[in-house]
Amino acid sequence: LAGSDFCDVEHLGMVLEGSATVVFDDGVVHELYKNDLFYVSPRPHDSWVVGEEDYISIHFLGADSYAK
Repeated sequence: LAGSDFCDVEHLGMVLEGSATVVFDDGVVHELYKNDLFYVSPRPHDSWVVGEEDYISIHFLGADSYAK
C-alpha cells in the first residue's frame, strides 16, 4: 500500500480483533494482539496479519498518511 519495500509512517493505535506482526528493517519483530495498544516508530517497517482471524485496529496517529 505504501508503494515501497517498507513503511516509514509513525503509528499509534489499538488492536480490536486478530493479531499482526511488525518487523523493522533491522530485524526487530513485535507481535500485536487483541486489546494491545501499540506504537510503531517511523523507522522503516513492514507488517502483516497472522492467522485466519480478521485483523482490525484503530489508528490514532498515522492513518492519514496512507489510508484512503
